[in-house]
Amino acid sequence: MNQKIKSQNEELSQLSEIKKEENKLKNNDDIKEENNNIIDNKPFNNYGKIIILKYDKNGDPWLILGPDKIYFFIIIILNLLVVIFFTFVQYCYSTFKIRFFGMLLSIIQISIYIYCSLKNPGFPKKAFQNPSLLKEQGGFYRKCRECGIIVDLRNNPAHCYDCKICCEGYDHHCSWTTKCIGANNIWEFRLFLTSFFILVSYFGVSALWFDPDNNKCNIRFF
Repeated sequence: MNQKIKSQNEELSQLSEIKKEENKLKNNDDIKEENNNIIDNKPFNNYGKIIILKYDKNGDPWLILGPDKIYFFIIIILNLLVVIFFTFVQYCYSTFKIRFFGMLLSIIQISIYIYCSLKNPGFPKKAFQNPSLLKEQGGFYRKCRECGIIVDLRNNPAHCYDCKICCEGYDHHCSWTTKCIGANNIWEFRLFLTSFFILVSYFGVSALWFDPDNNKCNIRFF
């Protein structure tokens, strides 16, 4: 009888230990799940070859440069040289109004280019980098096999192999703007191309009003 009671007590003890282990494993899983659901205040930094210049209040990139950053400085320098040259030529041969509109168009064009080149083109937000989103019904969220970024398929993302990161609304990679052209900067890119065409056209058309006989600089360009 005592042997039977002892055996039962041992079985109960073993069941109790097993139960404790199960509860321990369950608690560890809960802790891991909570940690996965917590998005800390540190900026998410898995942004491939992108150089983050400034983050916004949500910890997402705001001002950035892409891997082709050298083109940014080349474009700025060339713009300044061209503008200075044409402004000087216009000063010698044309009126103040023509010079004023030329400078105004130049400032607008270079401002649009800088904004387009520095703006986040659509890299996934920090809020998306939550593994629990992958379990949501609907299957809208996927993790990219190339960069490991979690993206929302509803935003038409695509992986850019130059920037080494996914971009929402990916259109193409533009070296002249240093990075991708995506959902967030496609209109700025179109405005940049339009303003560049208008500026070049204006410099060409303004030559019609040049008066070679009224050269204020005594320098012959033509």
